[in-house]
Amino acid sequence: MPSTSIVFPPHIQKLSKEQFDLQRISNKIAAILQKYPLFKDRNSTLFLRFLPIGYSYVTLSCVSSEYVEDLIVAKTKIGMWITLYDDLADNPKYRNFKLLEELYKIPHNSEYIEYEKLNEEERQIVELSLMLWDDIFTMISTLPYYEKFKEFFAFDIQQFYVANRYSELVSEYPKMTNQTENRIYLSYNMGMVIVGMMDLMATWDGVFAELGTMRNILFQGQVLGRISNVLNTLERELKEEDFTNEVISLALQNMDLVLDDFTKRSKEELEKILHPLAQELLEERTTLYQEIRNISLETFDVAVFVSGLQSLHELHENMRSQI
Repeated sequence: MPSTSIVFPPHIQKLSKEQFDLQRISNKIAAILQKYPLFKDRNSTLFLRFLPIGYSYVTLSCVSSEYVEDLIVAKTKIGMWITLYDDLADNPKYRNFKLLEELYKIPHNSEYIEYEKLNEEERQIVELSLMLWDDIFTMISTLPYYEKFKEFFAFDIQQFYVANRYSELVSEYPKMTNQTENRIYLSYNMGMVIVGMMDLMATWDGVFAELGTMRNILFQGQVLGRISNVLNTLERELKEEDFTNEVISLALQNMDLVLDDFTKRSKEELEKILHPLAQELLEERTTLYQEIRNISLETFDVAVFVSGLQSLHELHENMRSQI
C-alpha cells in the first residue's frame, strides 16, 4: 500500500495488494509517458501520483472491488487526455487550434481525421489520443452496466469538448472571460462527471432511479474540484498568461483591473489584490461540501465522497509546486 501520508477512503483501504496497488498503476502510466514523451513541461508526478491518488480519493463506494484498479488506470488516462487537450487550448506555448479540430473527432469520428494537415509531432499527439481512447473503451466495455450508461458517458465527453472550445475562445479573446461562463463550462475540465459515470458502470448494486441525484452530486463535486484547481494553479497560470482561471475572471469583473495588470504588476501586488477573491471561493467550497452532505442516497456513501473531495483539495495544496 502507499505511504502513510495517503489515507484512502474505507472502500479502497480494505482492498488487498492484489486488488489495488498504487505503484502498479503508476508503472502502467509511466510506460505510456515513455512511449509518448509529449508532455514536455509537465512534471511526471502529475500523471504518476496526483491523478491516480486523486481519482482513488473520489472513486464511489459502490464500485465492485474487482474493477477498482483497472478503473483508476482508465481514469488516469482520461486525466492525461484532458491535460493534452487543455494545454493545446489555453497554454500560449502549445496552443494549437488546428490540431484540436482534428482531436475533437476522437473517439467517435476518428475515421475523418485529416492527417495530411498535420506535422509529425501533431500526428504523434493524435496517435496518443487514439491509443488512450482505445484502452479506455476496451476497459469500460467490460463493465456490467456499460450499455446502460454509455450514452451518458458519450454526452459528458462532448461537454468537455465544449469546455475546451470555450478555453480556446478565452485564449483568443481574453476580455470575454466572466465568472458565469467559466463556472458553467470549465468545471468539465475536471472530468469528474465522466469518471463518475464510469464508476456507475462498475457498481455492484445501484438504485438507478437515483441517477438524476447522483449526477447532481457528481457535477457539484466537479465544481469543487475546479475550485481546488483554480486556487492551486493560479500562480502558474498567471505566469502562462492563461486567463481562464476563475480568480482572474472575478478580478476583471469586480475590480478596477485590465488584462495588462496581470503581466505588469508585481507578484506581491497581485497576491494582495487576488487574496479576497480566493477567500470567496474557499467559502463557497465550504457551502458546497455541506449541500452535498445533505443529500441522501442508497447507491453510494455521500459522506465518503465528500471526504474524498476534501482529500483531493489537500492533495492539490500539497503537490502545488509539482503539478
